[in-house]
Amino acid sequence: MYESVYNFKTNEPFLVPFSNIPFIYNGSNGMMMKGASCFALFILEEQGLNNKMAEVVNYIFAEDECSKEMSISSSSIIEKRFMELQNFFKEHFSFFANIPFNNKTELFVYTAFLDQLATDCFQFIKFEEPTTINYSEAYKHIDQLAFAKGLSKQEIEKYKLKLLNILSVEKPKAYLAITFAAA
Repeated sequence: MYESVYNFKTNEPFLVPFSNIPFIYNGSNGMMMKGASCFALFILEEQGLNNKMAEVVNYIFAEDECSKEMSISSSSIIEKRFMELQNFFKEHFSFFANIPFNNKTELFVYTAFLDQLATDCFQFIKFEEPTTINYSEAYKHIDQLAFAKGLSKQEIEKYKLKLLNILSVEKPKAYLAITFAAA
C-alpha cells in the first residue's frame, strides 16, 4: 500500500507533475487530494476571506504523484514559482481581487481562466505577458474544466459573460482577442 512521503499542510503551495503553476493544498479524500487555484487564494486574501478557501471548487490530484513531485522539488523552487505567480497576478490581473466573492462557481470561472492563462504564459523560467492567443485559448478552456467538475453549462455561460464584461473594461486587449476568436 502507498505511503505518502510528504506531509501536506493546508493552504501550502504544491507542485503537480507536468504543470507550470503551483496549486494550494485544500485537504484530501483518501488517496486523492484537493488542490485549489492559487488565484482563488490571492483573490480571497485580498478580500480578507481566507476562511472561504474551503468552499472553492478544487482540482483533484493523486496524492502519491504530488507527494513524489514535492519530494524532488526544493521548497525554494516552489516558493519562487508561487511568488512569480503572485507577481503575474498583481501585474496583470489584480482587478479580479476587487470582484466580490459571491459563489464558488463564479470564482471558479475566473480562476480557471487565470490558471490556463498562467500555464500558457510560463516560458522557461518566468511568466511572460499574455498574448492574444493566450487569452482566447484560456477562455475556451473554461468549458472543458467546468465540464470535468460537473458544473452546469447555463451557470458557466452566465459567469463567462460576466468575465467578458469585466475584461472589456479592465483588459480590452483580452476582450478583443476572445471576441474575435469566437467570430
